[in-house]
Amino acid sequence: MRIIVAAAALALLTACASGSSSEPDAAPATSPAALESSSDATRPPCPNPEGQFCLGRLDAGTYSTVQFEPAISYTVTAGWSNFEDMAGNFLLVPPTGNLKGVDGGTSDFIGVYRSVVAHANACPSTPAPGVGTTPAAIMKWLQRDPALRATPPQPVTVGGLPGFVTTLRIAPSWKRACPYSHGLALAPLIVGSSSTFLDHNLIPGQATRLYLLDSTTAEGQPAALAIEVVDIKDAGHLAAYSKLVEQLRFDA
Repeated sequence: MRIIVAAAALALLTACASGSSSEPDAAPATSPAALESSSDATRPPCPNPEGQFCLGRLDAGTYSTVQFEPAISYTVTAGWSNFEDMAGNFLLVPPTGNLKGVDGGTSDFIGVYRSVVAHANACPSTPAPGVGTTPAAIMKWLQRDPALRATPPQPVTVGGLPGFVTTLRIAPSWKRACPYSHGLALAPLIVGSSSTFLDHNLIPGQATRLYLLDSTTAEGQPAALAIEVVDIKDAGHLAAYSKLVEQLRFDA
């Protein structure tokens, strides 16, 4: 479970394995380095004890997940890292970040999550009651959430999956904290469902681009697949990260 909560002046993010597994397949790649690091025979151990089939630091090339469903093909430049490849959670961290920084709320990241629902403005976390699980329903909820400042959702297709994208920041007027946030304002965002484990929030100074795409749960029910692109200091990185997102491919 990946949980973002505030600790002192930072968001604390912890992770745990999903508990589900599937038989890994060899991961195709477009460079010899990628092929070597992705194959079953030479696959390095995941440096994140709870990241299951992750690859760690990546050479430039194209890779495929072996555990996340639906399988993802992705292309990165040298220095990116893959710290989660689980049934419902996939994590990429740019060269300027690291897993410790993601855990401590100081690092940018791109996360892909198979099934999410809207987060209620409550502590501790809870799904928003009465909100549908489709991308359109969750986007409508986020637009009305007083804790958030959201851009109008735009239609988008990523890797063959249609949906919507919006950019989110915490509303300047939002001052509500949680008992575990040590007085820091916290805006709940999304919660995982089915095989996806997460509880994500926004903190002041953070910018998040959120893609919600039509997908299914592990049980085959309609769901919203989320791609969360986090610029933790709102430093103008969303456009570059979004170019990586736009070349993701999902194996339907």
